[in-house]
Amino acid sequence: GGGEGYEVFAVYKEVATSATADREGLQQMLADLDQFHAVFVTKLDRLSRSMRDWCAINELMDRHGVALVCTTQKIDTSTPMGRFFRDLLMLFAQFEREMIAERTYEKMAEQARRGRWGGGHQVLGYDVVVRRLVVNAAEAAQVRALFAAYLELGSVARTARWANLQGYRTKRLKYASGRAIAPRNYTRADVYRLLTNALYAGKIRFDDVEYPGEHAGVVDEKTFTEVQQLLADRKSVV
Repeated sequence: GGGEGYEVFAVYKEVATSATADREGLQQMLADLDQFHAVFVTKLDRLSRSMRDWCAINELMDRHGVALVCTTQKIDTSTPMGRFFRDLLMLFAQFEREMIAERTYEKMAEQARRGRWGGGHQVLGYDVVVRRLVVNAAEAAQVRALFAAYLELGSVARTARWANLQGYRTKRLKYASGRAIAPRNYTRADVYRLLTNALYAGKIRFDDVEYPGEHAGVVDEKTFTEVQQLLADRKSVV
């Protein structure tokens, strides 16, 4: 429909995010440029979200003499005016995305400065109550046991084996979608992540800066610091 006298050659569907140009439908369409005269898109940002990618795609299409027709935004790049509006719209779209990203970053930084947990992965040792971290006593005891075991054993791998022998398991994760991840045995990576998590010392880490958190720590600061020191000393033999 609305083909302005063109005959349909192929329909390319995109299901991946359009934040990057590395997408199968788009790559296939670009590989087929010699086969047709125009590309129809519903919205310009279905094609690309980045001005650099956008310019590269358009140069390629211009070189092959392929016009871009945007059905909802009334742009047809077979005309000079259409090309001008296309570039103008893409500039505005990129500017808007950068402003949104900047505002999101500022908001997260401000939350961290106030000591607020910014969300993300649920953490062993805490329950999330109205977006705040509340200590879960049974899990916190397990966290402290892992810290103590590492200081005694001096090895992340041995601590993981020890934890599994004790019957310790990772936290059950529940997501808003209803999906759940069952507890499982500890891997070295799990133990390393746990031992380096500043939340346990009552801190919020954001962009490599630590702020006092509004939540309670579950490991005393001396123990936490000793563990970081030992991890740093043993980095070559972890």
